[in-house]
Parts: sequence; structure tokens; C-alpha cells
Amino acid sequence: MTDDGRRDLARMRASARVWPELRCEPGPDAGFPEDVNFERRAEVLRALQHDRRPGDLELVRWLLAQEVAQCRRSWGLAEETQLAGYLLAEYRQVEDVWLQWDLKSANFDTQCGYDGLYLVAAGVTATIEFVRASEHADRDAVLAYLHNADGVPEWSEPELAAWFAARREWFPATPG
Repeated sequence: MTDDGRRDLARMRASARVWPELRCEPGPDAGFPEDVNFERRAEVLRALQHDRRPGDLELVRWLLAQEVAQCRRSWGLAEETQLAGYLLAEYRQVEDVWLQWDLKSANFDTQCGYDGLYLVAAGVTATIEFVRASEHADRDAVLAYLHNADGVPEWSEPELAAWFAARREWFPATPG
């Protein structure tokens, strides 16, 4: 985490009007899907990793949406993108399944590399019930993804708890 990241995070917390400074923005090189704001956004994500607050939920959602936009126009899966997903998962809000799904399905690399447990961060049963009751356009695709071929949920609550423990080691809340 850098001083620039901390300063930018303080500015983002002070006013949502400055959030667009970190939006996914194509670079001048049309031959490579560059995002000119990726590094600044990554610094803010790292600052959030070490200083996450309950009031940051909307900012984290917005930052993850920018990561989705970048992944949709490119390839790969950056660690900072996974950090954004983890930061959102830690809020454990069932309605975030749709944003997590947007990232999971953004490109080939996210489909393969972005862990499906991000989708059920609010709880396996609670998420499945929420999705099942929804009229969201991706409802059927998400339900199919969350279940194995026998119709049994792909993950259990103990697996989710173990996954969170592993993610907390991967993205520790304290620097160093």
C-alpha cells in the first residue's frame, strides 16, 4: 500500500464524484486492451485491503464493476481483480452474487480462474434461495453453475468457511 493509494482512498471516501477518476478507461494503444487507470485503482484496492470499513461497500462494488469492465474488454485475471472480488465477498451481501457472476463470466480466464465461491460469499443456501427467487436475466445460468450435475449444491458452508480462511491469508488485513 502506497501513500498515493491511501490519499486516493481518502478522496474516494470523501466524495463519490471523484470515483470516475478510477474507472476502466481504454488507453491510446488500440492494439492492446490497456486500462489507463488500472494502477491507481489497484492502489486504492490495496489501501482498502488494509483499511476496509463498513461504509466502503458502495465504493467496493463500484471498483469491482470497473474490474468487470476491464476483464470484458481484455484477457487475464489480475490479482487486484481477485482482491476486489474478495473485498466485496467480505461484506457477505447476497445481492452481490450478480456482480460476482459478472466477473466470473467476463472472459475465458475469469471463467477458469475466478473461484466460484465468491458467488456464494453470503452463504451457500442463502445465495441459492436468493437466486432461485429472483427474476434476474442470469438466474438460470447462475443456478446451473451453483449446482453439480446431480442438482446438489457445488459447495457446502464448511467449504465456504475454509475458503474465507484461505482468502484472508492470501489477502491479509495488515501490511507485511
